[in-house]
Amino acid sequence: MFEIKKTYSLVIIFIVAVFFQNSCDTTKYNNDDDISEWNFQTSGFVYSAPALDSDGNLYLCVVDDSLYKFDKYGNKRWSLPINGGWTSPIVSSDGNIYIGTKDNYLYSITKSGKINWNFETDGGVSSPAVDDNGIIYFGSKYYYFYALNPDGTLRWKYKTGEWITSLPKIDKNGTIYVGSWDYNLYAFNPDGSIKWTFKTNDDIHGCPVEFGEDGTIYFGSRDGYLYALEKTGNLKWKYSLGKGIHAKPTLDVDGNIYLGSCSSNFYSIKSDGTLNWSFPLNEVVLSSGIIYNEKIYFGCNDSIVHVLDNIGNEVFTYIEDDEVYADPIIDFSRNKLYICAGNKISAYDLNQEE
Repeated sequence: MFEIKKTYSLVIIFIVAVFFQNSCDTTKYNNDDDISEWNFQTSGFVYSAPALDSDGNLYLCVVDDSLYKFDKYGNKRWSLPINGGWTSPIVSSDGNIYIGTKDNYLYSITKSGKINWNFETDGGVSSPAVDDNGIIYFGSKYYYFYALNPDGTLRWKYKTGEWITSLPKIDKNGTIYVGSWDYNLYAFNPDGSIKWTFKTNDDIHGCPVEFGEDGTIYFGSRDGYLYALEKTGNLKWKYSLGKGIHAKPTLDVDGNIYLGSCSSNFYSIKSDGTLNWSFPLNEVVLSSGIIYNEKIYFGCNDSIVHVLDNIGNEVFTYIEDDEVYADPIIDFSRNKLYICAGNKISAYDLNQEE
């Protein structure tokens, strides 16, 4: 009789435990059905994030294929055959699109898909950045960092010690920052002179730099460290993420820094360099994060875009068919999320998370 009562009690306890576990689990997963508003299959792999213009149009570069333009409804407006690769296009304030290619060119392209000009370099070209005066900055795989005038003519160039695959970043004072595979972060004045350099212990590539409200410069390196520098280039602190960092840090309004690494974790770091929390994953993180409604979205090589709240709980996932190397993009004015995975781009309505 005792054994029967004991077994019965254990069953009741198990049922109650399962009930409370399910009722307290706030994680929402999309199911196996396609919940995207639209998607488009490309002929090649997509390694880089699309660019978004003010009208909601998307510009997407496909490896060994073309630059595509889609409207906000997913209709392909045009495609331009270029030897695209691992770089993202950008849309400047004047509406022109700039894209670097594997066959050594930087292109300036109109919104209608016509080529304004191209500039030939000695190697594959990184993603560019454009300042308020229309000056275009970019690097190449043959070590040079370039500045071009708005008409595509050379303004200046500087030779670093290795490849440059990093997207430059420009601060409010016009200083240009770019990482190199020679382990250095470079700070350039607009005239091409060196302001300072900071040496890490491995390559710096991807899109490394982000700025804090106080001007602190944050970036990661393949040595596994997140670095925080003073505006003068002096080290404030560094924090180990275990393995190589390929993406740029993302900051929230409170100064917390979000970043994944090849350690298969995603981290939240306080502005003083101490850990808030980390979220374990099954694969490496090459994608940068983006913040929307106090949630952080980032891609992972587990073929998922994970959505975490600001205390590190997973609240939603977007399950894709292939690895997510590219940064997710959000159209904040239209509540749309764009994800590139494998040879497909998909658009999602963010309201479905509610």
